[in-house]
Amino acid sequence: MKFLKKIPPIALFSALLLVLFLLHVAVLSPIIFKLNSDVAYEESYLPFALETILQLVYLAVYVVTFSFIARSVMRESAKKSLKFLFAFGGLTLLRYALNIFCSYMFEGGIPSSSDRILSDATDGLLQAAFDIFQAVFCFVVTMWLVSNSKKRYEAALKWAKKHGDESRAEQYNNMKWTSVFGLSNPVQLSLFLSACLIALTKVGSRMIYDISLSEMGVAPTAADIPLMIAYYSGDIIFGLLIYLGSLTFIWLSEEKTKI
Repeated sequence: MKFLKKIPPIALFSALLLVLFLLHVAVLSPIIFKLNSDVAYEESYLPFALETILQLVYLAVYVVTFSFIARSVMRESAKKSLKFLFAFGGLTLLRYALNIFCSYMFEGGIPSSSDRILSDATDGLLQAAFDIFQAVFCFVVTMWLVSNSKKRYEAALKWAKKHGDESRAEQYNNMKWTSVFGLSNPVQLSLFLSACLIALTKVGSRMIYDISLSEMGVAPTAADIPLMIAYYSGDIIFGLLIYLGSLTFIWLSEEKTKI
C-alpha cells in the first residue's frame, strides 16, 4: 500500500467519494428500485440485502468526509483544509445531478414537464445543501476545538518554560490519543459531535415520518413498537459507527506516518 502515500490527500479523498457516489447513484439505487417494482422479488431478501449495502455506502461517505476534514485541520490548518470542503461540495452537487439524470433514464427519458424538472432540481439542491452543511459543521467544530486546544497548550508551555518546568504543560496537551471515547481530545470530540448530528438527523426524520403517519390515521400498534425501537436504535448505532469508523481511519493514517 506504499503507493497510497504518493497520492495527494485531496486526490485520494475525491477519488474515494466519487467511487462511493457512483456506486450509490449508478449501481445500487437503480437495482433496488427495479427489484422493489418487481413482484417476483416481493418475498426475496435481495432488496433488503442491497438496501443494507446502500446504507453501508452512506456510512462510508460520512467516514471518509469527516476523517479527511478533521485530520487535515489537525495536521495542517483551517485554510488549507478548505479544499476538502470545496471538493465535497462539488462532488455532492454532481452526485445529486447524476441521481436525477439516472432516475430519468431509468424512467425512459427526460420528462417534458418543466415543472417536474424544476421540482426535482430544487429537491436535489436542498438535499445537497444539507449534506454540505454536515461537512461544514464538522469543519467548523474541528477548527474551533483544535484551535482553542492548541492556544491553551501554547500558553501553558510558554508559562512552563518561563518557570523552568516544561513537563507541567503536558496536562494541557489534549491532542494526545487516549481512549476510544477520550473526548478531551478536540479531534475525537469533533468527530463525536459530527456523528451525533447525523444520528439526530436520522432520528428526527423518522419521528417526523411516524408523526405524519399518525396524523393520517395510521397509528402504530403494539406489534409495531419493537420494530420502531429497532429502527431508532439503528439510527443511533449508525451514528456510533460513523464515529468509530472515522476515528479508526484517522488513527490508522497517523500510524502510517509514524506520528
